[in-house]
Amino acid sequence: MSQLFTLLGVVLGAAATYSVTALNERTRWRRAQEARWDDRRVNSYIDYANAVKNCVHVSSRMVAFRGLPAGGQPLDPETGLAQLAEAEHERSVKWESIQLLGSNSVIEAGRAWHQVAWRLEKIARGGPADDHDVVAVFTAHNEARGEFFRCARADLGLREHKISVPVATGP
Repeated sequence: MSQLFTLLGVVLGAAATYSVTALNERTRWRRAQEARWDDRRVNSYIDYANAVKNCVHVSSRMVAFRGLPAGGQPLDPETGLAQLAEAEHERSVKWESIQLLGSNSVIEAGRAWHQVAWRLEKIARGGPADDHDVVAVFTAHNEARGEFFRCARADLGLREHKISVPVATGP
């Protein structure tokens, strides 16, 4: 009978050891996967932000060419349209990874940001606008950019910090 208790103790000990080891390995694997996807999300957010910024930069230079308060070196429409098409293509490609990896709030904020960029692009392409319209678009751009970064930081689990958004007439 004592051998039966000994054998039962060994079996229970082995089962418990196996269970704890399997649980630890599963937890370690999940953490590694989360870290891997966090790295990809960070890179996607950075790449997308840079792509939108490039669209806004080209558009603002074209707006400056029209004599509106956009700041930056004016860019003639002939050269600018080609650069704008390339920048918009890059933004569109980067947007795919945001839709795949981003949280709902990041996707919504990203969509709002590039819609503001499109408003500026419309002005750059010769759409009707005055100084007030341009300042309003740049203000909306700064707010949308700030919201995108706030949502991205929250999605990545980074601490919140207040960023003052200056009213600017350029990107």
